[in-house]
Amino acid sequence: AELLEKEWVVECVEMIKNQQSSIESIVPPDENGRRLAMEHFFSAIATVMSNQLRGAVQKALNDFIGLLEVYCSGNTYTGAYERGLPTLKNAIVIGLEPNQSSASVQFEPSFTDVSAALVNCLAIIVLSVEKI
Repeated sequence: AELLEKEWVVECVEMIKNQQSSIESIVPPDENGRRLAMEHFFSAIATVMSNQLRGAVQKALNDFIGLLEVYCSGNTYTGAYERGLPTLKNAIVIGLEPNQSSASVQFEPSFTDVSAALVNCLAIIVLSVEKI
């Protein structure tokens, strides 16, 4: 989000400033026509910028989903074992901790914590462009 605010928005503003004389040459001279034309112009710019942000969010979400989809079939391997077992690096490591006092085991982090972390990643991607 910081990159978008500090570079992308600034670059968009700079492009408009650089084209100011060209923009003004096509705007009607009367005040009402000028105001209306500028409203339409900036509305169009806002639409284009919004579409670009939406595209950036969609790409980030697709990348995140692609990262997770690599693990959908796990590390099962049915081929011949030569020179080592081909496995994927673990994206998330969940340990099993015995609790002797209650004669039970628990996962650390819990599945609820892992799920919350993944949902939080999605929220960060979506909310990162909300204030722009």
